[in-house]
Amino acid sequence: MFRLLQELEKEKKEYQSLPFWSWNDELDRNVLVEQIDWMKTKGIGGFFMHARGGLKTSYMSEEWMRCVDTCVVAAKERGMQAWIYDEKGWPSGFAGGKLLTNEENRDTYLTYSIGKYNSEAWLSYSMEGDVLQRITKPIKEECLNLFLNVSQSTVDVLNENVVSQFLTETHEKYLERYGEMFAECFNGVFTDEPQYYCRKTAYTRGLPKVYKEKYKEDLYDSLGLLFVEKEGYRKFRYRYWCTMQELMLKNYAKKIYTWCDEHGIQFTGHYIEEQSLGYQMSCCGGVMPFYEFLHMPGIDWLGRATDNKISLRQVASVAAQLGKKQVISEMYGCCGWDVTPKELKRIGDFQYIGGVNRTCQHLLPYSEHGQRKRDYPSHFSWINPWINPYFKEFNDYFTRLGYILANTKEEVRVAMLHPIRSAYFDYKDDGVQGLESIRELEEAFYEQQEQLSKDQIPFHFLDETLLERHGFVKGNKIGCGGCEYEYLVLPTCYTMGCHTEHLIWEYVKNGGKVFFLDKKPEYREGELYDYSYMESNISYDALKEHLPYRLKEAVYGVHSTLRESEMGPFLFVQNYSDKEQTVCYQLKNGYNSFEKYNLADMTSKVISTDVVLKPDESCILLFSRKTPDTEITKEIIYLPDTGEIIGVTENYLMLDIISYSKDGVCYSEPLPCMGVFQQLLSERYEGPIYMKYTFEVEEKSEHMELITEKCKDFQITVNGHSVVMKDRWERDHQFMKGDILPWVRKGRNEIVSKIPFYQNEDVYSALFGEDDAESLLNCLTYDTEIEPMCLAGDFGVYARQMKQGQKEEILLGQDFYISTRPKRVHNLVKEGFPFFSGSIVLKREIELKQKNVILEFKGRFQGLSVWVNGKKAGNLLFGQQLDISEFARVGVNEIITKLVVSNRNMFGPHHLEGLEEPQTVGPYSWELPNTWKKGRSSQYRESYSFVSIPIN
Repeated sequence: MFRLLQELEKEKKEYQSLPFWSWNDELDRNVLVEQIDWMKTKGIGGFFMHARGGLKTSYMSEEWMRCVDTCVVAAKERGMQAWIYDEKGWPSGFAGGKLLTNEENRDTYLTYSIGKYNSEAWLSYSMEGDVLQRITKPIKEECLNLFLNVSQSTVDVLNENVVSQFLTETHEKYLERYGEMFAECFNGVFTDEPQYYCRKTAYTRGLPKVYKEKYKEDLYDSLGLLFVEKEGYRKFRYRYWCTMQELMLKNYAKKIYTWCDEHGIQFTGHYIEEQSLGYQMSCCGGVMPFYEFLHMPGIDWLGRATDNKISLRQVASVAAQLGKKQVISEMYGCCGWDVTPKELKRIGDFQYIGGVNRTCQHLLPYSEHGQRKRDYPSHFSWINPWINPYFKEFNDYFTRLGYILANTKEEVRVAMLHPIRSAYFDYKDDGVQGLESIRELEEAFYEQQEQLSKDQIPFHFLDETLLERHGFVKGNKIGCGGCEYEYLVLPTCYTMGCHTEHLIWEYVKNGGKVFFLDKKPEYREGELYDYSYMESNISYDALKEHLPYRLKEAVYGVHSTLRESEMGPFLFVQNYSDKEQTVCYQLKNGYNSFEKYNLADMTSKVISTDVVLKPDESCILLFSRKTPDTEITKEIIYLPDTGEIIGVTENYLMLDIISYSKDGVCYSEPLPCMGVFQQLLSERYEGPIYMKYTFEVEEKSEHMELITEKCKDFQITVNGHSVVMKDRWERDHQFMKGDILPWVRKGRNEIVSKIPFYQNEDVYSALFGEDDAESLLNCLTYDTEIEPMCLAGDFGVYARQMKQGQKEEILLGQDFYISTRPKRVHNLVKEGFPFFSGSIVLKREIELKQKNVILEFKGRFQGLSVWVNGKKAGNLLFGQQLDISEFARVGVNEIITKLVVSNRNMFGPHHLEGLEEPQTVGPYSWELPNTWKKGRSSQYRESYSFVSIPIN
């Protein structure tokens, strides 16, 4: 198997990660080059230059372009790829807000009411009887009133003219600058979450004309059927959503894909909300056809969840059918600061098994100060403690894995018809019930595709739009593009298109094998149809018979991909559950064992067909006829639960409670920083602000510094003494630090900061605009922010109040004070390090009766390095066990561990009421939007939540 990697070095940059490099501040070209150099050392192959919230260099300005120039040259010199991100913020299409200035460019959407005739309505209908009748004057009966609304923050990407303007303002600006060198400078462009209006029922101004040409009917006569179930509503909704999808495909996806193709670059990115039928309905009417118009199709994967394979199967199916070699995923956003590399590997492996083979890490920020550190972390930058020592190891693993998967073929003989068009029937989005309206279909689809995955039956989805373009029947096989299938599975579906029905009819007539997971559909394109010719003619077990293995029994939490290579068939298999699992394979064709390959440490061994997988473990299983290797039994041991501290990075105390004043005399009560910030924003305040932070010291340390975020024209005093903040904090160039030890005293201490507070009008437009201004919020940059300060030093931090949270691993603390740092520790949060972020080195001794031992650690950690008797035994990044037999001895052994601790307990979120440790984290986790009144929020908890950090 490792032979497959022999050519990797020549093509490495094609498989290395491409992070979202968030350009989120005033850009310095020298710093940009420094960061590119850093990326190169960490096994990163290139970057997406991503304008994002916090950006101060004007987007698409001459200075912006000069920064791009610098990065293009630096990437080429270092053998890396430079990619354009096509927007400022997201969703793509509004050219950083420039296209919003013309109201004709903006999205439109429909809302409705039922009641009396409303003369201000755009369209009205009589509700009397079974047939919906359009009316233009008042009637006595109840009416359905439709209203046409115009978005203030998104543009209509179904409108060809809008997309042309978008190309002119973005893509063609780069083309104009680089000319004939354009394709040599850029590998491609990333589009991010293009969508029709997704908060209510989407509409586009050009629809009536297109609908009339296509169906010879007046759209306005039937438009109300989107909201009520009158005669003909299924047929109309089917036509409506087919046409909306068709317009977006033609005028956005295909138009930009063609532009990129003609100019020699790749088009990549992802469309929004791929993971369910309902979400796809709210954004594009079905995502699969859009992958045809991406050279490297992609998906988005937010948070830590590994429980839904739909978006993976969708993109993998199209990639295989249409010959797209690489599939990228924007992953890890919203995971939170405390997510571990082991958990990140589980998330990545889950997607790679599903069809992804290239990583776009979300997010690698240019800077982390202010709003930037809350931008859907965790972040893959130098501010994250585990990144510098371990990130290359992490990246190299996925580079190897992606190369192997991209250069082998998944063996798939089963196709499942995708039921998105059945969702057209009942989908009704009034801004509240869009997902609920198709809940029954949604749940059936999830369970049915999950059943095939649980039984490890490889399958592809067949999308009806793609079948119209690329579908075929050849003998007793049905196919799409370059793939043909022996078995067709029909899930719960109510309708299908004429072209799909004709293909299936021909397939069945030729002896094709069909299996129904539910009853037959009743409609064709929204009209009743006779499907009596269509019956299940195989059993569910028959779907498994073609596989080169059988499972003794299905195991929940384990999935795999079956692939063919030059060395023979293999499985890439993963246990994504939190329990050890044994999967029993019964192999065919003379195979009787597996060669098990671990791409993380590049080891292999021959094992039996009863495969034991630890929690989160993945491996490659090459089918074999070799005799399994003999296993040496080794004792599992644990370290003592208390260790001596022999080295530690600086400790921290976060100060996020302030009293504020506008005159420096009268101060408010102590309030959360975020509450004060939200109060000043709501007042549209402009002027000086004085902020008073306090902390308590019982015993002074020998080293204490103040860390603050950069701000123009600010002044700081500690206990009345001026402090000069002149040094740069090592972990981010936009933080400053200054020595305050001379002014610190035992007891209560007071820091006062004075800053000028102001915001530009764009901030207030985004925050308090007329509608949901998500796109404007996504590229928002504050002029002034109210942020916590941080004390750093060689002290210990202790809580006078500390209690257990709702979960065992959560501790809730408050009322902190500084004292002497401990010399020994068991739990960092409880014993002096509640806000700690960095690394701590501990020494312990254990007595062994034999050398053949495996050291196991129980806790969650970002990284762990181990020395045994003075020799480096290894790193633990992806697992909990380390074989130390080579270094151990009978008798007393000295064990030194270097534990890397995340930013979670330093940066939070600390104060979410009722949610002590959120698994999906974004700016809202700190900002608690729309909940603040006079600096207080009902969603804010006074105590601080910490993730417990035991050392073993």
